[in-house]
Amino acid sequence: MRADMSRALDRKLDLYGLVPLRGKVLRDLISAMLLEVISRRRKVIFLCNPRDMDRIEAVVREQASKLDVPPLVGTLSRRAFVCPASSSLVDPADVVHHCTGLGRLEGCPYQASFDLDTFRLVRDSGGASIPDLEESLRSKGMCPAKVALDIASEAPVLISEHSFLFNEGYDRVLDQLGRKREDLVLAICDPLSLIDHIRERFIYSFSREQLQVQAWDLSLLSPDDAVNLTTALGCLSGLLDGTEHDVQIDRKELLELYSARTGQRGLGMIIGALKTALDQDRFVSIDQRRSFKDLYMLLKLWTQHYTAVSRSVDERDGERRLVLSLADISVASQPLLSQFPTTVLFGDTFYPHELYANILGARFDRAIARTYGDGRQMKRVSVVSLGNVDTSFRNRDKEHFSMIARNLERVLSTTPGTSLVLFPSYLLLEDVCSLASLEDGSRTVIRETKGMGREEREQLREEALKTAGATLLSVQGGTLMRAMEDGALVPDSVVMVGLHIPPPSVASNQQRLHMQSKLGHDPGHKASVIMPAITKVMKIVNGMTYGANGKDGLVVLMDKRYQDRRVLECFPRSYGIKILGNEQEFSGERFLRGDSE
Repeated sequence: MRADMSRALDRKLDLYGLVPLRGKVLRDLISAMLLEVISRRRKVIFLCNPRDMDRIEAVVREQASKLDVPPLVGTLSRRAFVCPASSSLVDPADVVHHCTGLGRLEGCPYQASFDLDTFRLVRDSGGASIPDLEESLRSKGMCPAKVALDIASEAPVLISEHSFLFNEGYDRVLDQLGRKREDLVLAICDPLSLIDHIRERFIYSFSREQLQVQAWDLSLLSPDDAVNLTTALGCLSGLLDGTEHDVQIDRKELLELYSARTGQRGLGMIIGALKTALDQDRFVSIDQRRSFKDLYMLLKLWTQHYTAVSRSVDERDGERRLVLSLADISVASQPLLSQFPTTVLFGDTFYPHELYANILGARFDRAIARTYGDGRQMKRVSVVSLGNVDTSFRNRDKEHFSMIARNLERVLSTTPGTSLVLFPSYLLLEDVCSLASLEDGSRTVIRETKGMGREEREQLREEALKTAGATLLSVQGGTLMRAMEDGALVPDSVVMVGLHIPPPSVASNQQRLHMQSKLGHDPGHKASVIMPAITKVMKIVNGMTYGANGKDGLVVLMDKRYQDRRVLECFPRSYGIKILGNEQEFSGERFLRGDSE
C-alpha cells in the first residue's frame, strides 16, 4: 500500500482504491498516505462527505500519533459562524467564497487585530476549540471563520467537505493555502458522495417571478448591458411559458430567440457583462450576488456545453421552473482535478475504477487501480441473485407481480431473523404486497407507506429497531433504508426487488444520451444507468458487513438483469454472487451459513 502511494507521488500519478471505510485497511491507507506526504513536505487535502469527516479526522490523528509525526490537522466542519458584516451564517468550508462575495477577504473590518496566544490555542486543537472561543475571538478582532481557514492553511493535513473546493472560484481557495500546486495532494473519500454533491451543486432553477425584469437591479450594469439582460430574461420567460415540461430544450431555441429580438449573434455580450459584475463584486448582498452568478452559470453552460447539460421545464405543485443541470459532471470536476499532480480516490463503492474515472473526467491511463482489503470483509455476507423476474417497466403486470410475490414468500419463509425488503417505488410495493401472503402470523410485518408524516416515520423506525425477526417493507431512500445506512438498523437479510435505476426524466435521459455519445454505447450505459443501481447494492452490502457484529448476512437481488454480464462486471469479485434460476433453488438458512453447495 505504501509502495503504491510512493509511486503515485513520485511519478505524479493518481491512486484509486476500493477500500472499506472502517477498520484496519482504512487506517493502513491513511497511515501510508501520511508517511509519504509528510516525508516529502507536501500538504494533503481530504474532501469528505460531512458524515465521514469525524471518522477520517479520528483516523488521521490516531495514525499521526502512532507515526510520531506532527498531528497538526485543520478541520473545516459544518459548524457555521455569524458574519457581523452581513448577519448571515458562514460555513468555514465556504469562507473564501463568502468573504470574496463581500469583497473583504483581506482587510475585513472584523479582522482588525490578531492575538498570537489565542491563535496558538486554537491551532493546537486543530480548530476544534473555535466554537467555545467564538466570542473571545470576536472581542480580539479575529473572525472565527477566517481563523478556521488560517489554521487549515497552515496544517499539513486539511479535512473538509466537498464545498471547500467544488464551489465558485476554486483558484482563489487554492491560493489561500499558501502552497504551490505541485505540493498539494488531493484525497477524496467516497467518490460517490462527491459525484452526488456536484450533481446537486450544479443545478440552476428559475421560476417565472425570478425571470421578471423587476427582480433584477439593472443599475449594476451599463445601459447597453441592462438592455441585453432585459432581452435575455424575456427570452428565458418565453421558453418557460412555451415549452412542455417533459422535453429537452434545444440549445438553439434560446439563441434564435435572442438573435431575433436583438439582431446579435449569441449571448456572449451579456455573459461577459455578468462575469465582469461578478469579478468586480458590485453587489450589496450575498443573495443578490448568488442570483446574478446563477444566471451567469445558466447562460454560460447553456451556450458552451451543448449536450453536456440538461435544459428543461420542471412543473411541480403548480409551479413551472426553467431548470438547467449538468448531464456530464466532468465539466465541473475535470478542471479542478487537473490542478493536482496526484489525486487519491478511495471508498467502499469505488468500483469499477474506470467507470468513476469516466464520470469525473479523470485520466485512467495515469492511474494506479487497486482493491485493498482481505477476504474477511465478505466472509459473512452472501450475495444471491434470483433470475426469474424482470421488474422493468414493460413487465409491470399481474403475472410478474405474482412471480415476485412467490419469490418473496420463499425467501422470507426460509430465511430466519429480520428481513428488510426494498422496492424501487411505493407503487410496486403495493402491487406485489396485494398478491403476497406475508402477514400469516409467523412474522411481524412492518410496512412503510407513502405520505407518512414525520411522527409516523419516527414511530416506524422505532418499531423496526425494537422488533426482532420482523419483515420490514420499504423503498429505496425510505425511512428504514436510511436507518440501515446510519447503522441503527442491522437486518439479517436484505432483499432488493428490482434493479434500482434512476426513474426516467429529462435529466436522466440527457445524461444517458450524452455519456453514450462521449464514451461509447456500453461504457456510457454503465456510467449513466447501471452505476447508480450497482452503488445502491454496494451500500447495502457494506452496511451488512460493517454492522454484522459476528452475524452472517444475506443480500438477495431479485431481478434477472442482475445476471446480465454488463451488470456483473460492475460488482467487485469478492462478492462471489451466487446465480439462481428460480425461487425453488433458494434456501435462506443455507446461504446464511455460507453453504452454497
